[in-house]
Amino acid sequence: MFFTILAKKAQVLEPIHLVKFFDQQLFSQAVRAQKATASDKTIKGGIIPHHLLASDLIADFYAHLPPTTKKIFLLGPNHYEAGEFYALTSLYNWSTPLGTVKADTDIIRTLIAAGVVRVDEKNVVNEHSLGGHLPFIRHYLPRAKIIPIMLKKEGNEDNIKMLVEQIKPYLSQAGVALVAAVDFSHNLPSSEAAKNDGETLAAMKNFNYQKLFKFGNEHLDSPSSIVALLLAMRSLGIDDLEVINNTNSARLLEFDNLETTSYFDIRFRT
Repeated sequence: MFFTILAKKAQVLEPIHLVKFFDQQLFSQAVRAQKATASDKTIKGGIIPHHLLASDLIADFYAHLPPTTKKIFLLGPNHYEAGEFYALTSLYNWSTPLGTVKADTDIIRTLIAAGVVRVDEKNVVNEHSLGGHLPFIRHYLPRAKIIPIMLKKEGNEDNIKMLVEQIKPYLSQAGVALVAAVDFSHNLPSSEAAKNDGETLAAMKNFNYQKLFKFGNEHLDSPSSIVALLLAMRSLGIDDLEVINNTNSARLLEFDNLETTSYFDIRFRT
């Protein structure tokens, strides 16, 4: 179902999506686990999970972005391959349990005009890879605006390069960050997940876009998001990635015999 509400502000009806992906217990635990917010002005990009079981990793990343962060490009997989374009976005603001997260409609309209994204309100609101991050953004960066983009697996390197060319001028500005909300190895035992994570990490460190695009769900759920992030970071002269954490759902649940989803917290610094 397509959920929106209309908010009246200064006699203007403003469309707002209701965030549908929020776990109060996991959110609260993750926020409490952050004993101190040590912002790092050097962080320009990051790869973090969207699976809310890994809320600690999500919270830790946003806690370390400086409070002066004003714009966040949020990339994530289009899990259902929905819609009629490889890159979909939304012009709506987002209502979270903690308050509203605003969309940067000026930037979004520029990307639309450039032909690198299309609006699809119905499908974007139903994509948990984007919606699950918004309460964390609202909590840690209440003044930041977002540019949400969900990407299909069919996105090829040429399409992603065109998208990054349009994003790059904004990323070169202070207070702008790029986040790829991506989960990695799916439905494998921990030992196999760890092996695949090693292969994926090697491809990312080598900026091997072709190899990343060949990976399926056994390695990661959004090659397009990762390639976009890597292209963007390299365009800014950032070639090093810092692995803060690599874990999986079986470890977090303390059941090593489970089939698992794996996660990275990776940061790119200027």
